[in-house]
Amino acid sequence: MAKEQQSTLSGFHVVDNFTVDIMHDLFEGVCNYDISGLLRAIIFDLKLFSIDTLNSRIQMFNYTEIESSNRPPIITVDRLKSGLKISASEMLCFSRLLGLIIGNLVPEGLGIWELWIKLREIVDLVTAVDIHCKDFFRLKTLVEEHHILYIKYIGNLKPEHHHLVHYPTILQMSGPLRHLWSMRAEQKHRESKLTVNVSCSYTNLLQTLIFKTQLRIGHLLNTKERECNDNFGPVCNLSTEMCIQYFPNYHRNNLFSTTCIHHLVRSTNLILL
Repeated sequence: MAKEQQSTLSGFHVVDNFTVDIMHDLFEGVCNYDISGLLRAIIFDLKLFSIDTLNSRIQMFNYTEIESSNRPPIITVDRLKSGLKISASEMLCFSRLLGLIIGNLVPEGLGIWELWIKLREIVDLVTAVDIHCKDFFRLKTLVEEHHILYIKYIGNLKPEHHHLVHYPTILQMSGPLRHLWSMRAEQKHRESKLTVNVSCSYTNLLQTLIFKTQLRIGHLLNTKERECNDNFGPVCNLSTEMCIQYFPNYHRNNLFSTTCIHHLVRSTNLILL
């Protein structure tokens, strides 16, 4: 969308409205720098434990059902020296559980361990669904203390660390930063990337993606039974003619003959899901 079009949006201004993406800034940036440097110092310099011990603890840790699909992968020496190669969701899980995984192997009062403690508190604040007015000032203090520790124990700050400086202001202006991240969009985009990887032909790739998306949605709507409750009304069968009436830009051949959908009635408006 062009800037001229963005300036006409109600309630949004291209200059006054700020946004950040904690997925790229924090999970794929700051967390990676911090935890990589922390583990290098603990394993190679202080020699508190070996990398085999770390991998064993990562594998044997009792993850919850939600976190089991995001457990960190095996960490090699080369990967640790050059930076961890893990996804944002895996890094979020790793940064949250690092203290439980290796915390008892770290001596109490170890200076560099304070870096992870500050990072853990920052992650908790920026991923919170609800925030309090005092959280703005707390986040500002945590970022300052975190950066001082990073410079002391790891090295020079990276651009993502500078982005973190503006988080308290944006948190105050835009609300919980969790609602601004691109994690869900990236997850949805992953479906298209998987389709591309298994396609034998790249001719008119967009049409292939659109067609397979239609098949996926059609299969979901026709096989996935949703429970009716106070919020969702009964199932409604729409014919092709009714679909064309609701969506006139679609051609007849692009629609299934019968689409089983649920509808939600709020006030007098019919919202199709």
